[in-house]
Amino acid sequence: MATLTPETAQASCEWSVSGMDCGACASKIKDAVARLPGVSDVSVTLMAERLRLTLDEAQTPRDKVEATVKSLGYGIAPKGEAPARKGFVMPQHGAHGNETVVNTGPDTGHGSAGHVHDGPADGGKRWYETAKGRLVIFTGLLLGVA
Repeated sequence: MATLTPETAQASCEWSVSGMDCGACASKIKDAVARLPGVSDVSVTLMAERLRLTLDEAQTPRDKVEATVKSLGYGIAPKGEAPARKGFVMPQHGAHGNETVVNTGPDTGHGSAGHVHDGPADGGKRWYETAKGRLVIFTGLLLGVA
């Protein structure tokens, strides 16, 4: 959807973005797109998977915005169209409970050194074998005794 304002020749644009799963993802997209010339009023909505902005297409074409988002490892499509899903396949549990993650997209988004969630720093232990797991069990026991 584009709404042209005659005096400024700017368009209000909206895209659907796939692959975002946290605020850092949305922030990464917003910061990268906001640096493009002719782009203003950038808004990324994580839960709705939407990117909205005002664009001066004389300075930056829509294709450049889409290429920027794709280069970050996310799928993007104009509003009303379904973006290509990029990223990871759900983890599969092996025979010993180890998780295997399959990366189907470029190594620029999730799984790269720049995108860190507090992941499995416990060495692949089962949840009740970790310090947090023991704390949950202990708290549950205290609640039961009370």
